[in-house]
Amino acid sequence: MDDMLVESMRDFMGSKSTEELLQIWRENDRRKYEEEAFEAIRQILEERGEAIPPQMPMRKTQPIRKERSIERERAGFFSFRTMVSPLVIKIIYVLGLVGLTSGGIVMIVIGLDLIDLGVEKLDFWGRQIPVNIQIFIGIALIVLGNLVWRFLCESWILLFGIRDTLTSIERHLKRGGGMP
Repeated sequence: MDDMLVESMRDFMGSKSTEELLQIWRENDRRKYEEEAFEAIRQILEERGEAIPPQMPMRKTQPIRKERSIERERAGFFSFRTMVSPLVIKIIYVLGLVGLTSGGIVMIVIGLDLIDLGVEKLDFWGRQIPVNIQIFIGIALIVLGNLVWRFLCESWILLFGIRDTLTSIERHLKRGGGMP
């Protein structure tokens, strides 16, 4: 039994009246509600001090098959139900990490080589900047650049994670929570 789903069901079912919950409990319609929904109803009724009545026997129908829904989710690639963006973002993150780190190292090495050659200033797009600044920028690119890049990529993945969680909750509520 999925405890997180039971908690979600409790939040949803908690707004229903005791009479509605008792009716759902007694009818015991396993085609409409999953096991987690009945567990949430039982917990709510106990909290409200209600005696748990007997349930009607389950009908001779097949229970909800989770395998079928998993197959539908996998088949959802071309209907954009399956998100590939988190995987793509992780690949882009690694490429950015390599690019920022190697760019910073190149800036540091060139700066150190210029110092060895006795060059004090560097022409950078028409401006004269000290070589020491270039070395500092290379270090900042490695440290701060990678930190900011990681933060941005995690933010993108977080957005997709929120979408997946909300979709999952909606699917479970529609299937087992009696959502209108």
